[in-house]
Amino acid sequence: MTHLHRCLTVVACVLLVGVVSATPILAADGSTQYDFPIVFLDLQGGAPQRVSGGATVLFGKSGKSVETRRAMEIQASAGMGGARVAGGMAFLNGPFGPDVRLSLTRTSASPRGAAAHATYVGLEAGYIWLFLRLSAGVAQRVAGPSGHKDTVVTWQAGVQLPLWSRKHHE
Repeated sequence: MTHLHRCLTVVACVLLVGVVSATPILAADGSTQYDFPIVFLDLQGGAPQRVSGGATVLFGKSGKSVETRRAMEIQASAGMGGARVAGGMAFLNGPFGPDVRLSLTRTSASPRGAAAHATYVGLEAGYIWLFLRLSAGVAQRVAGPSGHKDTVVTWQAGVQLPLWSRKHHE
Protein backbone atom coordinates (compact mmCIF):
# COMPACT_ATOMS: atom_id res chain seq x y z
CA MET A 1 0.00 0.00 0.00
CA THR A 2 1.46 3.35 -0.96
CA HIS A 3 1.93 6.23 1.45
CA LEU A 4 -0.94 8.13 -0.20
CA HIS A 5 -3.34 5.21 0.22
CA ARG A 6 -2.41 4.84 3.90
CA CYS A 7 -2.99 8.58 4.46
CA LEU A 8 -6.37 8.46 2.68
CA THR A 9 -7.40 5.42 4.73
CA VAL A 10 -6.52 7.21 7.98
CA VAL A 11 -8.43 10.34 6.91
CA ALA A 12 -11.48 8.26 5.97
CA CYS A 13 -11.42 6.49 9.36
CA VAL A 14 -11.14 9.79 11.24
CA LEU A 15 -14.04 11.28 9.26
CA LEU A 16 -16.17 8.19 9.93
CA VAL A 17 -15.48 8.38 13.67
CA GLY A 18 -16.38 12.10 13.54
CA VAL A 19 -19.71 11.44 11.85
CA VAL A 20 -20.58 8.69 14.33
CA SER A 21 -19.61 10.79 17.36
CA ALA A 22 -21.47 13.90 16.11
CA THR A 23 -24.69 12.03 15.27
CA PRO A 24 -26.17 12.11 18.82
CA ILE A 25 -25.64 15.87 19.02
CA LEU A 26 -27.19 16.49 15.59
CA ALA A 27 -30.15 14.17 16.24
CA ALA A 28 -31.09 15.85 19.52
CA ASP A 29 -34.61 17.15 19.80
CA GLY A 30 -35.41 20.63 21.09
CA SER A 31 -35.75 19.43 24.70
CA THR A 32 -32.05 18.56 25.03
CA GLN A 33 -29.75 21.19 26.48
CA TYR A 34 -25.98 21.07 26.26
CA ASP A 35 -24.09 22.64 29.12
CA PHE A 36 -20.65 24.08 28.82
CA PRO A 37 -17.82 23.30 28.92
CA ILE A 38 -17.64 21.12 25.82
CA VAL A 39 -14.33 19.35 25.08
CA PHE A 40 -13.20 18.39 21.55
CA LEU A 41 -10.28 16.30 20.28
CA ASP A 42 -8.61 18.15 17.36
CA LEU A 43 -6.80 16.50 14.45
CA GLN A 44 -5.66 18.87 11.70
CA GLY A 45 -3.18 19.70 9.00
CA GLY A 46 -1.99 23.14 8.04
CA ALA A 47 0.69 25.76 8.27
CA PRO A 48 2.94 26.18 10.12
CA GLN A 49 2.23 23.10 12.27
CA ARG A 50 1.89 20.57 9.42
CA VAL A 51 0.01 17.63 11.02
CA SER A 52 -1.04 18.19 14.63
CA GLY A 53 -3.37 17.07 17.37
CA GLY A 54 -4.74 18.71 20.47
CA ALA A 55 -7.88 19.74 22.31
CA THR A 56 -10.39 22.60 22.25
CA VAL A 57 -12.63 23.59 25.15
CA LEU A 58 -15.73 25.76 24.64
CA PHE A 59 -17.11 27.81 27.55
CA GLY A 60 -20.41 29.67 27.37
CA LYS A 61 -24.02 29.88 28.46
CA SER A 62 -26.20 26.80 28.38
CA GLY A 63 -29.00 26.74 25.86
CA LYS A 64 -31.03 24.64 23.50
CA SER A 65 -29.00 23.00 20.77
CA VAL A 66 -30.69 25.04 18.01
CA GLU A 67 -30.04 28.48 19.54
CA THR A 68 -27.33 30.76 18.26
CA ARG A 69 -24.88 31.40 21.07
CA ARG A 70 -21.47 32.82 21.72
CA ALA A 71 -18.84 30.66 23.34
CA MET A 72 -15.29 31.39 24.44
CA GLU A 73 -12.87 28.80 23.08
CA ILE A 74 -9.39 27.76 24.16
CA GLN A 75 -7.28 25.46 22.01
CA ALA A 76 -3.87 23.82 22.44
CA SER A 77 -2.11 21.60 19.91
CA ALA A 78 1.27 20.21 18.99
CA GLY A 79 2.53 18.71 15.78
CA MET A 80 5.39 18.13 13.40
CA GLY A 81 5.88 21.86 12.78
CA GLY A 82 5.54 23.17 16.33
CA ALA A 83 3.10 23.84 19.16
CA ARG A 84 0.42 26.45 19.64
CA VAL A 85 -2.18 27.82 22.01
CA ALA A 86 -5.13 29.90 20.83
CA GLY A 87 -8.19 31.53 22.27
CA GLY A 88 -11.16 33.44 20.97
CA MET A 89 -14.90 33.49 20.36
CA ALA A 90 -17.18 31.10 18.48
CA PHE A 91 -20.63 32.14 17.25
CA LEU A 92 -22.48 28.84 17.04
CA ASN A 93 -25.88 27.91 15.69
CA GLY A 94 -26.01 24.28 16.78
CA PRO A 95 -22.93 22.53 15.33
CA PHE A 96 -22.26 25.29 12.76
CA GLY A 97 -20.70 28.73 12.93
CA PRO A 98 -17.74 31.05 12.54
CA ASP A 99 -15.03 31.69 15.08
CA VAL A 100 -12.15 34.14 15.59
CA ARG A 101 -8.96 33.24 17.47
CA LEU A 102 -5.77 34.90 18.64
CA SER A 103 -2.87 32.42 18.55
CA LEU A 104 0.66 31.98 19.87
CA THR A 105 2.77 29.47 17.91
CA ARG A 106 6.28 28.21 18.58
CA THR A 107 7.72 26.48 15.52
CA SER A 108 10.00 23.46 15.59
CA ALA A 109 12.82 22.54 13.20
CA SER A 110 10.52 21.88 10.21
CA PRO A 111 7.45 24.16 10.07
CA ARG A 112 5.46 24.67 6.87
CA GLY A 113 5.94 28.19 5.46
CA ALA A 114 7.48 29.76 8.58
CA ALA A 115 10.91 30.24 10.15
CA ALA A 116 12.23 27.37 12.27
CA HIS A 117 12.51 27.83 16.06
CA ALA A 118 10.54 31.09 16.03
CA THR A 119 7.54 32.41 17.96
CA TYR A 120 4.57 33.90 16.11
CA VAL A 121 1.48 35.79 17.30
CA GLY A 122 -1.45 35.61 14.92
CA LEU A 123 -5.12 36.22 14.22
CA GLU A 124 -7.30 33.73 12.37
CA ALA A 125 -10.90 33.29 11.33
CA GLY A 126 -12.49 29.90 10.94
CA TYR A 127 -15.72 28.08 10.33
CA ILE A 128 -17.04 25.00 12.09
CA TRP A 129 -19.32 22.75 10.05
CA LEU A 130 -20.53 19.70 11.96
CA PHE A 131 -17.22 18.18 13.02
CA LEU A 132 -15.02 19.87 10.37
CA ARG A 133 -13.12 23.12 11.00
CA LEU A 134 -11.38 25.30 8.42
CA SER A 135 -9.42 28.44 9.25
CA ALA A 136 -7.01 30.95 7.77
CA GLY A 137 -5.10 33.89 9.18
CA VAL A 138 -1.84 35.76 9.47
CA ALA A 139 0.91 35.63 12.10
CA GLN A 140 3.82 37.95 12.89
CA ARG A 141 7.14 36.68 14.23
CA VAL A 142 7.83 38.13 17.70
CA ALA A 143 10.90 36.05 18.65
CA GLY A 144 13.42 33.80 16.97
CA PRO A 145 16.11 34.03 14.32
CA SER A 146 16.01 37.12 12.14
CA GLY A 147 15.59 36.84 8.39
CA HIS A 148 12.76 36.19 5.99
CA LYS A 149 9.28 34.96 6.96
CA ASP A 150 8.51 37.72 9.48
CA THR A 151 4.82 37.59 8.54
CA VAL A 152 3.29 34.28 7.47
CA VAL A 153 -0.08 33.00 6.30
CA THR A 154 -1.54 30.38 8.61
CA TRP A 155 -4.24 27.84 7.83
CA GLN A 156 -5.77 24.68 9.24
CA ALA A 157 -8.17 22.04 7.99
CA GLY A 158 -9.23 19.26 10.28
CA VAL A 159 -11.77 17.54 12.46
CA GLN A 160 -13.03 18.33 15.96
CA LEU A 161 -14.45 15.23 17.62
CA PRO A 162 -16.65 15.85 20.68
CA LEU A 163 -15.19 14.11 23.72
CA TRP A 164 -17.30 15.40 26.58
CA SER A 165 -20.16 17.71 27.50
CA ARG A 166 -22.91 17.76 30.06
CA LYS A 167 -26.47 17.47 28.81
CA HIS A 168 -29.85 17.21 30.40
CA HIS A 169 -33.48 17.05 29.30
CA GLU A 170 -36.08 19.63 30.19
